[in-house]
Amino acid sequence: MGTLLKIILSIFSGLVVLIIAVVIALFIFVDPNNFKPEIEAAVKTNIGRTLTIQGDLELSIFPWIGLSTGEMTLSNAPGFNDNPFAAIKSSHIAVKLIPLFKQELEVKRIILKGMVLNLEKNKQGINNWDDLSESEEQSTPSIDPEQPNAPPMAFLAIGGFAIENAQIVWDDQQTGKHHEINTFNLHSESIKFDQPVGVSLSFTLLGIQPTLSQSVSLTTDLTVNETLDSFRFETLKLESVAEGETIPGGQFKANINSDINLNLKDQTVLLKSLQLSSEDLVINAELSGTNILDNPVFTGPVSIEPFNPRKQMQQLKLQLPSMQDSNTFKQFSMQYNLKADTESVALSNINMALDDSRIKGSVSVKNFKQPAYTFNIDIDAINLDRYLPEEQQPAASNKSGNPGQTANTPAVAVAAGATLVPVDTLKKLNAKGQLTIGKLHVSKTNMQGVQLNVSANKGVLHTKQTIRNLYKGNYSGSINIDVTGKQPGLSLNEKISQLQIGSLLKDRNSKIRMTGTASGSAKLQARGNRIEELKSSLSGLVYFGFKDGVVKGFNLQNIIKNATALIEGKPLPKANSNDQTAYSIFNGNINFINGIAFNNDLLAKAPDLRVTGKGKAYLTTEKLDHQIIGRLLKSEATASEPEK
Repeated sequence: MGTLLKIILSIFSGLVVLIIAVVIALFIFVDPNNFKPEIEAAVKTNIGRTLTIQGDLELSIFPWIGLSTGEMTLSNAPGFNDNPFAAIKSSHIAVKLIPLFKQELEVKRIILKGMVLNLEKNKQGINNWDDLSESEEQSTPSIDPEQPNAPPMAFLAIGGFAIENAQIVWDDQQTGKHHEINTFNLHSESIKFDQPVGVSLSFTLLGIQPTLSQSVSLTTDLTVNETLDSFRFETLKLESVAEGETIPGGQFKANINSDINLNLKDQTVLLKSLQLSSEDLVINAELSGTNILDNPVFTGPVSIEPFNPRKQMQQLKLQLPSMQDSNTFKQFSMQYNLKADTESVALSNINMALDDSRIKGSVSVKNFKQPAYTFNIDIDAINLDRYLPEEQQPAASNKSGNPGQTANTPAVAVAAGATLVPVDTLKKLNAKGQLTIGKLHVSKTNMQGVQLNVSANKGVLHTKQTIRNLYKGNYSGSINIDVTGKQPGLSLNEKISQLQIGSLLKDRNSKIRMTGTASGSAKLQARGNRIEELKSSLSGLVYFGFKDGVVKGFNLQNIIKNATALIEGKPLPKANSNDQTAYSIFNGNINFINGIAFNNDLLAKAPDLRVTGKGKAYLTTEKLDHQIIGRLLKSEATASEPEK
């Protein structure tokens, strides 16, 4: 935009130079059209470009020295295409004569019609206006402000300006990008320093690869100071409509409203009452920027007004993933404090509402080139099952004859040889944070007081997680993934205490009917990045224990008695549909050594029954070699006698 403004101002300056030349011609009563060759030659000498004045030059004399031109063209830089660099179909500018003698410039309305600018960058990265910048630097005389003979212009007044139906073409041969700005119109009221001036702007931006059309219109009251380093945009309104093949739904509308104070000397900007809106989405902000030219920093509060994300996405022709609850993503709002610069962004004092959940906390990203993420998020309650895909119920068989798989849903499994850990991602990941959830429902499981701590840096990911209330029990654990070696190393250390197994199975609609308290622990480690590698290297110890419960649906004592009756030829006891097996203890340890699981202490205690077991299992071949022995008791143990 700065380059474009500089080019436009250069054209205005050229017109003023033409006026001065015409003034000289007037004083000697010569037709200004006779000076066309001299003007064209002067341009050629000074900037090395060819200026062609095709139309007649028309003059007004007093009290305004005015010049109207017909079509003019300025040739392109050497080495670029034959299209003119700039062209104007017609223009008009007038300067009041008397104020010139007081070193004051009072300009009547400036009008440019049909202006065309062809801006190019070749494959070597050279722009077709670079030679003009060099010529300007060489020809601009140095001015000593302390010299009284060379004072600056004391006053400038312009009675407004208008650029009508202009076109700007940008062709970047380095990147292959080509953009056009068509129907560019810019109008202003009478311009005076330190006073609001009405300005309106409109244009259409056309893009190729991909095809894009964007219509933009802007209105504002602009106030500029005499030193041209302070700008105030009051009641700025910008409307944009984008259309194209890459736009969701084919069209996107957006509006921006704000009051903007820009001070280039202090390098500050203030965006007051900033509002961005699109359909039902409305974002409000009060932002201030400092050091905006050297190293900009923006801070301030931002709020997203309540809206329906599902409806918004439908309007944009975007489809949400399939979820178990179609009433999700219908309510969203957010407030936070923003701090952002060229290297980082931080959101603090986050207060977000998503459907029935309330979320607070902070997130930040430092060093965009090698991001370091930090977060601290607190969620009061959330039901994640609502946002997960609908569960696919397996069918008994399908047309292909594969049992346990639905006809239109492939079985979910990890392909043989597939990698499990994203090594390259973990090596680059730098993150640290905490997630706290008051109430969590996931996989048909309820839990309270959930806390997750994450730390990842230099190829090592460590998590620590706790659940304060898990069906009247609790959970704590940690997971460590290390990808600094030749193969990823995985380890976990987890513990569950006093979990009420009956309530858990009921919530999960399990076919297993069992009660009691469950406890367990696991300390495991493995190395590798494929299922086969992890299975073959798995080592560690797992403990499981159940106490004081029943297993419903069968009576193990009766099963043993039935077997004994059959052997002895006695009649079988009557079956009972309410059979259950009560137990006081059911526990054991599993020792994993390089993919082989050893269990030597399986023990279950029930009234009149003892069950023991030992054996091993091979994880890689899924071969099981385990023996279970059940024994009916004749008598319980006493203080003086063992059980029999």
